[in-house]
Amino acid sequence: MSDVVSPASATADSQPRGRSLSFVHLHCHSEYSLLDGANRITDLVHKAKEYEMPALALTDHGCLFGAWTFRKAAEKEGIRPILGMEAYVAPGERGHKQPMRVAGREMKKPYYHLVLLARDREGYRNLVKLSSIGYLEGFYYKPRIDREVIERHAGGLICTSACMAGEVARRLAEDNREAAREAAEWYANVFGDRYYLEVQGHDTPGQDDLNRKIFQLSRDIDVPVVATNDAHFLRREDHKAHDILLCIGLGKDHDDKNRMRYDEELYFKSGPEMAERFPDHPEVLENTLAIADQVDVSFEKKYFLPEFPLPEDHRDSDGYLRYLAVD
Repeated sequence: MSDVVSPASATADSQPRGRSLSFVHLHCHSEYSLLDGANRITDLVHKAKEYEMPALALTDHGCLFGAWTFRKAAEKEGIRPILGMEAYVAPGERGHKQPMRVAGREMKKPYYHLVLLARDREGYRNLVKLSSIGYLEGFYYKPRIDREVIERHAGGLICTSACMAGEVARRLAEDNREAAREAAEWYANVFGDRYYLEVQGHDTPGQDDLNRKIFQLSRDIDVPVVATNDAHFLRREDHKAHDILLCIGLGKDHDDKNRMRYDEELYFKSGPEMAERFPDHPEVLENTLAIADQVDVSFEKKYFLPEFPLPEDHRDSDGYLRYLAVD
């Protein structure tokens, strides 16, 4: 699978105008990541256009609520929309709705994160199915799916290992390399060359160490790596407003020292800013373009009207309707 990695020799100067130093956001949250994302869709699209990015992904938590609005806004600005979702994956069966113990410890949150992107129409249909299954069958704190339905609906989807809350990342953070490898190899077997390990350009404690471990795992199992930003707000100065939004979502006081906090780096970075984060690995930025170039999800405007059988003594539906209403 290493052949999907773009050549490391490519530089920003060799890229055509509009490539924004070879980076496309593939992990991005909007206001439809309820009480967690602070980006308005129109603002995201305009910022991507300002940075001359050819494409943009929307990966709201567990849902596709903003997909249609996002698609229309992106296409209007000449940006390729990548429809996605940051899914919640149950550690066992999605129907198990009790606290779970993994590696001898009870999970604080009974789910992992996983990014799924629609590569084509089949992928979009599967994305819709997975989102619905999460709400209808796996809802426990969050709309969860599991490995069984992921494998069943993997067609047409591109998958990345997500943030520090992803299964691979959690296992690496625990120094459980065998479990991390097992998870990564399972997804690689299901998605083939459509699976990527994810590194992120943040200052979150532990992120740099995690990135090093992910690069090592990539070398061990020959799976490509892609860089993401996990953008939850638009500009660095929006961090405080987002922090208050997060408090509302978690039901926490702003001055609670023990509550969850996001660092200031989770804003919508430009290509040059992301390049600064990975100076020794230009391929992880190039892979964002490689993924974007695979995406081709188009829709046609078509009406689907039901057909009703007519009695033998009526030739057309208009005449039959008139007969029922008047005669």
